[in-house]
Amino acid sequence: MGFISKESERSKRLNLKFSIAIADIDDFKKINDQHGHPVGDEALTAFTDCIQSRLRGYDVLGRYGGEEFLVVMPELEKDPAASVVERIRKGVEDLKIRLEDDRIIRLTASFGIASYPEDGDSPKDLLIKADRRLYRAKSQGKNQVIS
Repeated sequence: MGFISKESERSKRLNLKFSIAIADIDDFKKINDQHGHPVGDEALTAFTDCIQSRLRGYDVLGRYGGEEFLVVMPELEKDPAASVVERIRKGVEDLKIRLEDDRIIRLTASFGIASYPEDGDSPKDLLIKADRRLYRAKSQGKNQVIS
C-alpha cells in the first residue's frame, strides 16, 4: 500500500501514468477445504512466483489479503498493463500443482486493473476501481482480466 502512495506522488510530480492490478485466485477456499492448508500455501507460492516471473524488475507485487494480491506497474498505461496482466493470467492457467497422490490441481485467477490518472488520482480511488473490476471479472465467469 505504501508503494502505491509513493508511486502516486511520483507520478503526479513527474506527470507520469501508472497502473495497478488486483489479482484473486479463483475458488481458493475450495483448495484449502478439499486439500488442506499446506496445499493452499503451495498454491499461493506457485501463484506469486508465476506473477513475479512475468513482471518487470521495478514492478511491485504485494499481498493484499487472503488470496488477493496487488501489482503496481510504474509508468505503464492501461492497455500495456492489461497485456502484462493477461500474460500473468495465462501463466496461472498453465500452473500445475502436484499432490502427494499424483493428482494435479489447476489454478485460475481473476484480475481488475485501474490506471492513474484516468481511473482516479488517489490510491484509494484506484484501489476501489480495480476492486470493482476484479469482482466484475469474478461475477462474469472468473479467469479473466477487466481493465
